[in-house]
Amino acid sequence: MADIKSIATATAPREFELSYSTTVEEVYEKLSARASAFKMPFKIKEGIPGKRISFEKEPNLDVTIWFFVKDDNKIKVMANIQENKTTVNGMRVDKNSVMQKA
Repeated sequence: MADIKSIATATAPREFELSYSTTVEEVYEKLSARASAFKMPFKIKEGIPGKRISFEKEPNLDVTIWFFVKDDNKIKVMANIQENKTTVNGMRVDKNSVMQKA
């Protein structure tokens, strides 16, 4: 069975073209009306990658979904993959460490 990082990498990024113009804010409003269907919080973020809607299942999640609007009518969905590692005195103690799995 493949892990979520492998699946996200194999299927990213996805792009779709709409027949109408839209903005991140308009998409956010439409998604907010159906927020309970996603079972994960999302919000509009800005920064170096650009203005986007970010879906995060939990604060320490390894994969976050980013949703961009490009050229007013193109939608781009991509996974932002990060591995969160925390060490104390050289021993890994984050959520994926051997200590946490014991």
